[in-house]
Amino acid sequence: IDGVFLQRFTSELAMPAFAAWRNQVASNVWAGAEAHGRVFAIMYDISGQSESTLVSTLTNDWAFLVNTMKLTASPRYQRHRGKPVVAIWGFGFTDRPGTPQDALAVIHHFKSAGCTVLGGVPTYWRTLDRDSKTDPAWATVYRAFDIISPWAVGRFQDNAGADSFKVNLIIPDLTLARSLGLDYMPVI
Repeated sequence: IDGVFLQRFTSELAMPAFAAWRNQVASNVWAGAEAHGRVFAIMYDISGQSESTLVSTLTNDWAFLVNTMKLTASPRYQRHRGKPVVAIWGFGFTDRPGTPQDALAVIHHFKSAGCTVLGGVPTYWRTLDRDSKTDPAWATVYRAFDIISPWAVGRFQDNAGADSFKVNLIIPDLTLARSLGLDYMPVI
């Protein structure tokens, strides 16, 4: 593999033991990437996060990773178009926390900090149905990311299902993403 997204569950960061463990894992990934010529980037997963602390948890933790741990100072930290990549998985899913306003606040914070922001978004981000929240304001959120990465796990079971998924979701998603100037990274 060329690199990894290190998943960082925000719901655990308020607990000192879990936060210390996550920080050690980040240090290990960093060291491994440098030792073996691979790249890495942080992917926040907002599953289980309290909505009341969602924005502050993400923004404060990123400040810690950048200013205290100095993760993005590594030459092996993944960059896209010259900017460090940070991924946020979970905005817009029907069973995840956050409002469109929360999501936009986080995305704009990371962009103003000079990051490329990847969104791990619902499969049906484009149509705002099924696994996506249906409030039309979510369309604005999805379009605010620099990179869209729709979840595909469990969405098909066989080759025919994969072919249908490609025709009915990936191709139209990619067409829309390109028209909006967004990069598109489907989950495999």
